[in-house]
Amino acid sequence: MDLNSYFEQLAIEHNEIQHTSEKPAFFREYASARILLDTNFHKNLRNCGNNILISQFNDDGNLPVPTNDFNRENPIGTLYIFSRILASEIEDARLTAKGIRDDIYARLKRDMRSQDDIFERGFQIEQISPVTIGRVADNFYGMSLNISYSQKYTAVYDESKWTDTIS
Repeated sequence: MDLNSYFEQLAIEHNEIQHTSEKPAFFREYASARILLDTNFHKNLRNCGNNILISQFNDDGNLPVPTNDFNRENPIGTLYIFSRILASEIEDARLTAKGIRDDIYARLKRDMRSQDDIFERGFQIEQISPVTIGRVADNFYGMSLNISYSQKYTAVYDESKWTDTIS
């Protein structure tokens, strides 16, 4: 399972998120600027559940050092947890977002240790740092988990993708 599908499944299964097609509570986005600053994106959140999970996992960057024969990518991704501020109680939204963040972290750790090979290419957390975002989109409180991770499986040279022109 790829990471974004995994996080969507967590959003479906978590009792405080409960993502459905009728009441969306999971989004896949590519840029943090859109998540944090784009008013059009924020307008879409009005029709969502009270708690939202947003995945910004692209596995784009951080190629291994060329001299290392163990060619494992080391990408970075971010999960955003937004909790709706109800009745102007920011503290309640903060505590809810923090609780969901902690639940997701605990589930990630459990699933990484699973023998079922849940993750495509063998996801392993290298470093994780929580960040408090604060008020977002006028009526949500946000937190994020910045996750640096590696993949167990290495890049493999595929000779069929090359024409041998070097003598």
